[in-house]
Amino acid sequence: INLCSKAAEKTTSFIRGIKGQSSSINANNNEKFNASQITIDAINLLEFKFKQSQNKLVSKIDESIILTGNPRGLSQIVTNLVNNALEASEGKTITITVTLKKEDNKVNLIVEDTGPGIPEENLMRIFDPFFSTKPFGESSGLGLGIVKDLVNQFDGIIEVKSNNRITQFIIKLPLTDLIK
Repeated sequence: INLCSKAAEKTTSFIRGIKGQSSSINANNNEKFNASQITIDAINLLEFKFKQSQNKLVSKIDESIILTGNPRGLSQIVTNLVNNALEASEGKTITITVTLKKEDNKVNLIVEDTGPGIPEENLMRIFDPFFSTKPFGESSGLGLGIVKDLVNQFDGIIEVKSNNRITQFIIKLPLTDLIK
């Protein structure tokens, strides 16, 4: 019964994640939502990629965070950042840590990886539309530009730090409220 219950929870989370990814993220669909559930659902969608790659995922999610905005936008932010980290791993085993926490009057979403890092000369360009370090045809170069636009829709800010083989995307979003 316990195994069936856990499988049902994973299936529910997977279906919510698929639904969140397939809905329009550009619709002006501002609502209050549980940011931790959206983050967990987005991560669960990528579980198969983690199993295929042998990479490790660590999540540190504060379950009391409520945001106002488009929940599909948050899902897309998490998915794009984690996917980018997986793709940048260059076949090596890395650890990706997703943290969602309150700090003062902000919510910090941090996606950190132990991959190869981002060369300093690319840091200033990574959010530029069509910028990619991959060969022509392997990437649209739109992923991080979309992430930045979605963060802006939440009235948030995004920072990136990359050194000593640790890359961090730090997103600060306005805190709405706590779950009662």
